[in-house]
Amino acid sequence: MKSFKPIRSTFNPGGLGNMEEFRTKRGRITFSNGKVMMEESIGSYFTNMYRGLWEEGGVKEKLIFTFSIAVLSFSASFVASAFITAPLYLKMGAVSLILAAVLAVILYEYVNNVEREKFIDYSDIESVKFIEGIKLLTCPRFIIAYSDNGEKKRRYVTMPMHFVKTVEDDVESIKEAFEEHDIEIE
Repeated sequence: MKSFKPIRSTFNPGGLGNMEEFRTKRGRITFSNGKVMMEESIGSYFTNMYRGLWEEGGVKEKLIFTFSIAVLSFSASFVASAFITAPLYLKMGAVSLILAAVLAVILYEYVNNVEREKFIDYSDIESVKFIEGIKLLTCPRFIIAYSDNGEKKRRYVTMPMHFVKTVEDDVESIKEAFEEHDIEIE
């Protein structure tokens, strides 16, 4: 069996000072040198989902992972075949709905001043709020309120879904890391 980094790892790359790194839903969050760094990518999302549900999970988590892959495969093949055989007006309607959903997300993030900052100085962080999420519907998440050149902004850090066995440990470790850097969690 492969061995992966523990949930909380401390390392010192090239003498830059100790860094603490934690797994999130879409990547990782790192505490180092007076900054919080967030890295997210589609590849990290699938890697973390695979590790959390398949490699670290029990029978129930493996069934959930297998079911998720089956549903995605069926959905993709159904949509592809339906899209090929559908009349033009239905194709245009489907594309319009997808574009409307993407624009709604962009508008929501703009109105609520949600950012995709990769680095936030500890001194700029005004508050960190933790939201547990609703099992089966939403994931636990941290909302980091900070200021950037006097402008108030927010950054969301989403944790893995409740099915992942280690999510509680991950959340507690991140809370401890914030508190070690004198940042209180609401």
